Amino acid sequence: MKTLKLQLLAASMFAFAAAHAQGVPPAAPAAPAHTSPTPNPQTGLGTAGRDRASYQTPGSSTNDAVIYQSISGQYANINQTAGTAGGNSADIYQLDGSDNNANITQTNTSPVSFLGRNEARIDQFGYTNTSDQVQTGGANRAYSVQGAGVRNSSTTQTQEGIKNDAYINQQSGENNYASQSQRNMFPNDGNSAEIIQRDTNGSTALQTQQGRSNVASTMQTGASSYSEIIQGGGQNQAFVNQK
Repeated sequence: MKTLKLQLLAASMFAFAAAHAQGVPPAAPAAPAHTSPTPNPQTGLGTAGRDRASYQTPGSSTNDAVIYQSISGQYANINQTAGTAGGNSADIYQLDGSDNNANITQTNTSPVSFLGRNEARIDQFGYTNTSDQVQTGGANRAYSVQGAGVRNSSTTQTQEGIKNDAYINQQSGENNYASQSQRNMFPNDGNSAEIIQRDTNGSTALQTQQGRSNVASTMQTGASSYSEIIQGGGQNQAFVNQK
């Protein structure tokens, strides 16, 4: 599982970095050498195929799941629940095709950030992509990349926990939509949200933060962009860059 996960992450990051350096939308990374179905922990469901789902409960201290897909009409769903001292890690890679949908839901009941953490990553390359990430409890980190799409893409991230970090990067396309909602339940930590929409037309970026020490940043390049930031609490910072 760890080997497959590292292969997928390395392939995705290499393709994205190369395209960004050349100023063009990222191309779909090459498929890793190992693409046969591999059971996810606690589920027995494979990671290859059009429709994949993984449900993980507090059977161990930490849940770890990865789904890889490379055909059109893909649907992937990961639902993880960890105990008091446990955390969740989920990765979905949809590297080709069109009309792709990815969902990650993570919950842990840790009262402090260093004991429990939710980490979610979704990488999508293709047309008409949709992703949704929901995280509750402990410390939350959500990462979403949508690239090389010529039609609209949508990403929604919802976080409620002790410390929240959210990142969305959408490359090229039209009518892209990105939404981040964060609620911090601990007075000494804060929320960090970033949206990048590069070379897109008709883009919409929405960021809502509740809690202390909020930082929100949006960068948009392209025509007809819209950005909205709402912050509640103290020590807030907001940055919007539209070109």
